[in-house]
Amino acid sequence: MSEEEEIALFWKQLRALGVFAICAVIFAIFYTRQEKKLTKELEECSFVTIMYPVRMPDSGKVYFYFICKNRKIESSGELGMKVGYWKSKKLVLGGRYWVQISCDDLQTNRVLWDVPVPDTLNYVPPKGWKSIPYGLDKFHKKPFTSFRKYIESF
Repeated sequence: MSEEEEIALFWKQLRALGVFAICAVIFAIFYTRQEKKLTKELEECSFVTIMYPVRMPDSGKVYFYFICKNRKIESSGELGMKVGYWKSKKLVLGGRYWVQISCDDLQTNRVLWDVPVPDTLNYVPPKGWKSIPYGLDKFHKKPFTSFRKYIESF
């Protein structure tokens, strides 16, 4: 390969890297905005209940249901990078998890993967709880609303 071909290849690879970096920055901006919007909505009015995983077609998405006012509500959520790598499909489908749900729209919710649901907890109030009960909320880490904080958490 001649020197000119090597230089052309270098610039081509550099452009590809630049495009990738721009896409990553755009993704980070949109992700952060979405998280801030969801966090704000859930802070305004939400309740907590237990969700039961039903199906997990891949390591990134889980379909689940929860009971609200004696109705079975089906929804889905993302496991996220931190959860997806550490929790296997068998572990996720075999467990119960807390889910924070918007008062206005039951499909607007966030699964709280970091707080364990005790095996001894059998009764769930029809309207859920205002916050995670029995002092278990001390285990909950607030969601990332800043991409910088998200990267630093790894």
